[in-house]
This record gives sequence, C-alpha cells and structure tokens, in this order.
Amino acid sequence: MKRILLLLCSFLYFSSLLAQGPNDPQDLNMDVNVPHNWTTVANIENTFNTARRQEETQLGLGANAIMNLDLPTQPVWDGYSIDQKALFVMNDERTSRAGINYGMGVVKGLPFNGIEANIDQVSQNWAQYNINNNIFEHCHPTMNNADCPAGRISGAYPVDVLNLEGNRKPPCQ
Repeated sequence: MKRILLLLCSFLYFSSLLAQGPNDPQDLNMDVNVPHNWTTVANIENTFNTARRQEETQLGLGANAIMNLDLPTQPVWDGYSIDQKALFVMNDERTSRAGINYGMGVVKGLPFNGIEANIDQVSQNWAQYNINNNIFEHCHPTMNNADCPAGRISGAYPVDVLNLEGNRKPPCQ
C-alpha cells in the first residue's frame, strides 16, 4: 500500500508541474487531517471527502462546493492498475472543482486524457528509490536540479516541457 501511495503522490506532483495554472486553488492555512486507511473504496472515498470538506471550510467555499469522490465498486477498483487508480483520482480531483472560483477565475476542471509513459516511468523510478531508501522526498538531499522532479522530467524528454509556456521554473533552482 505504501508503494501505491508513493506512486500516487509522485504522479500527482509531476502532473501538477505540467498542469498548474493561474486558476489553481490557493494554499490552505493549515494541514488537512484525515485518516490514512487506503484499504477499501469506502475508506478512500471517506478520506478524500473529509479532506474536501475541510478544504471548503478553510477557503470559505460553502458546503459541498467540491463534489464528493465517487469510486467504482471494490471489485472494479481492485481490477485497476496503479496507473489507472492514480489517473482516476487525479481526474476526479480536477473535475470535482469545475466551476469553483478560488479568486483568480473559474476552474475549468478538465480531466487528463491519459497516462504519459515517460512521466509514469520517471515517477515509478523515484517512488522505488524512496521505498528502497526508506525516505519520502521530492528531491535527493543534494538538491541538484537533476535530482528533483523538474530535472527528472527534463531528463526524460528532449525538450524542456516545463518551460513551454515560458512561466514555469524548476523547483530546485
């Protein structure tokens, strides 16, 4: 289960680097405390929905402004690959906020089209490194850009995908 969580966190982080824009929600004022029991569909839904209610409260969005996570049945979910599970949750995180204005315009809430194999492999390699070394970090302690998400992604592509819009800087520079 730890491997799934690490992969999901890495995949979410990498995808946020490529997808982050001006309509992203503001940072919360304090951590959202939720249980970390990821064994069943019901537990996963409860965890995400609890976090969404806390987000609504902290940001003053109003009750149920962010739609509930609604996963498939347990047998269907169990049949998904780790990648499919991560994509499902990421798309739900994006689409559940469609129409919300966080103060910088209305969120479009568009889903991702699919899994990008290069980023998926980069994420999996880093998650495995974290597991092998019993750490949970986005960057290697050297803080060298090549050892951070932007550097790992750039190494997987012949072009700098983070700067296609001209406004993103690697986080470790």
